[in-house]
Amino acid sequence: PAGVRPITDGADPFALSKSDLDTLSASIRRDLIGRDHADHPVLAKAAAHFFELGAQGGGKKVRPMMVMLLSRAMASCGGGGADVATTPAANNTVNGTATATCSIPPPQPKPWQRQDLPDAQRRLAEISEMIHTASLFHDDVIDGADTRRGAPAVHRVFGNKMAILAGDYLLARASIYL
Repeated sequence: PAGVRPITDGADPFALSKSDLDTLSASIRRDLIGRDHADHPVLAKAAAHFFELGAQGGGKKVRPMMVMLLSRAMASCGGGGADVATTPAANNTVNGTATATCSIPPPQPKPWQRQDLPDAQRRLAEISEMIHTASLFHDDVIDGADTRRGAPAVHRVFGNKMAILAGDYLLARASIYL
């Protein structure tokens, strides 16, 4: 973007967390929103609207990226951290400059930590995206936005009432999983 200094050291946070983020929307749709869990199929469809757009239109996912990268970074603190393998990648470029792809495996919990810690951290990343998306649903109704993430805004597809309810539904589902 204009005014932002390009990343030149190869540490692209999106490349570092790509494997985690690639499946995030599908996981939110399947596990957290769950069409089969909804008593109202139109509400579930509206709530899943942006998560069905996939990687192209599903937004940048900055919040879940930060959760996942911080969870990996914190796992390497205190000894016994994750091994990081860095390999050059021709397909990863930032402003024409080749970057490195870092493969950071999910950290193994320490004996004193809960053993489902990597799953819980991923769930927190998913929840952060659900809360953010709910705020966008509400914001678009207030602002009267026509599009969001390159697609028609939820209220343009489902109406204002359903967009507000879908945002509330996302917040409620996120609260349940917190």
